[in-house]
Amino acid sequence: GGGINITLLTYDDVANVGIVCTDNDITSLEPLVGFIHEALDMLEQSIDDPTVSTDGIRERIVTDDASEVVETKPYISDDNESTSSDSAS
Repeated sequence: GGGINITLLTYDDVANVGIVCTDNDITSLEPLVGFIHEALDMLEQSIDDPTVSTDGIRERIVTDDASEVVETKPYISDDNESTSSDSAS
């Protein structure tokens, strides 16, 4: 897998976006969050203006390097805490 899950849930005229990732593969979600904000802004603009296109996408994003989101080397954690669910509720 890619180490990331993006979920869109709509309920009662409200859209919610959830992003879950593993810290083994993802260094920062900030670039991705910027891309999502830009895309949602464009979607909102397109409701009133059908001439809005994706030609100008990423113009407002500061960095163009999508590789910032994914690490190129394995991540090794310094803490030794177990993340497995050993205890039952």
